Amino acid sequence: MKKDSVKPKKAQAAMEFLMTYGWAILIVVVVLGALIYLKVLSPDKMMPEKCIFASSSRLICSGINIESGVKISLKAKNPLNDVLTVISPSEISDDVNSCGLTGDVIIPKEGFAVLEFAGPGSAGTCAGLVASSSKIKADIKLAVRYSDGFEKTSAGMLTARAV
Repeated sequence: MKKDSVKPKKAQAAMEFLMTYGWAILIVVVVLGALIYLKVLSPDKMMPEKCIFASSSRLICSGINIESGVKISLKAKNPLNDVLTVISPSEISDDVNSCGLTGDVIIPKEGFAVLEFAGPGSAGTCAGLVASSSKIKADIKLAVRYSDGFEKTSAGMLTARAV
């Protein structure tokens, strides 16, 4: 009889332990849900900005600057001991909108340059792609001309938030 009386006490203690932690976890989930619903914690605000050029372009993206509704500027680094030129078929686009490179950009040996992308037409803005306080997720198409005249087009991606 002594053996049977011990088992229910162990089971009860285990059940109380699980219930206590279960309620604590449930409360934490509800509080986080409420903070996200009230936009105190917004996943869009916490999204990291990143810009990635394909390794085939031989360029490294080292900075992003977005002027709301106007243009996107990317700071590109040339790690090669050769002059590169990013040429005008380059663009940043999502499913609907696009912004083209404003002009050919020469990047010196092991140096930096700013690639500016603006919209088509006389207005020259990226209004559709860069709306104020919007999340931007777009593809980058870079056309690079090497010093020997060879041209190569490569892809990349941009994830950022217009301020």
